[in-house]
Amino acid sequence: MLTKGSSVKVYHLKQFDHTGSRMFVNLQHWKKGDASVEHLHDCMEVMYVLSGNGINFVNSVSYPIIAGDLYIINQSLSHSFFAAENLVFYNLIFSFGLFSGRELQLFRKVDGFDSLFHPGGNRASPENSISKLFLPPPFSGHLKELFDSICRETSTSYPASTLNGKAHLILLLNEICSCRRELKDRKMQIPSLSGSHDSLTRMLDYINRNFQKELSVDEIASVAHLSKTYVGEFFRERTGVTLVKYINTLRMEKARTMLTSEPDKNISEISDACGFQDSSYFTRVFRLTTGFSPTRYRIISAQNPENNP
Repeated sequence: MLTKGSSVKVYHLKQFDHTGSRMFVNLQHWKKGDASVEHLHDCMEVMYVLSGNGINFVNSVSYPIIAGDLYIINQSLSHSFFAAENLVFYNLIFSFGLFSGRELQLFRKVDGFDSLFHPGGNRASPENSISKLFLPPPFSGHLKELFDSICRETSTSYPASTLNGKAHLILLLNEICSCRRELKDRKMQIPSLSGSHDSLTRMLDYINRNFQKELSVDEIASVAHLSKTYVGEFFRERTGVTLVKYINTLRMEKARTMLTSEPDKNISEISDACGFQDSSYFTRVFRLTTGFSPTRYRIISAQNPENNP
């Protein structure tokens, strides 16, 4: 059974899979500024980005998202997303339990399969639990067709839909492995997730780890090895949002989680825990972001726990 801290939401495949196919895929459209709560799944997740850009947080490490990125996220690995610009992506979740032992044995003979998907379960380090490929055109055409086919089959309930969906999933996993081999043959870069040292990644890592306390432009600029007069412009050019908006988005997501999961904490305590020195300012930002005061949001969430505003 999956267990995690109260601030991390756990999603189960059965919440989405209404056909019993042990897989689910949909095409998601996120608006600029949209963000997910930190969460994990009891299954594998594949994210393929068609357009837009954003940030992918995996085990508290930040990775930029751009069109063409394909992320494979292992089960039980906490992560969240932030859309810096309108973001369109396929999101596929599935269980290796839908394959027989013989089918998995055959899969594991495919070059690159084990290193990409880790079917044996979670690994000790983040870089061994998440894989990333950059697959722009001409790779995207066939991948999109396969995602669309799985989406179509898993949204219907006729007798052959589960079998057809599984067949298309097998083709998709094999195609991803094939793309990886082609990237290697072309000597194109396969991004490493062991940690980049560019300025943006350093900034994202630092902000993601420290947004719950007061942050200054000086310290962010120092971490990024940029001047304090340029760091804001640098961040906005590469993410599409200002530093303040990005930091406040992270803080608002934490605040919403705390308001629903920690009812004993008062608004002032939550404000402090989210990095706001002034609870009145926290309330104003929260109202602008959600349309509700923190108190009202808590009441509505308690009344509708399955459909938080």
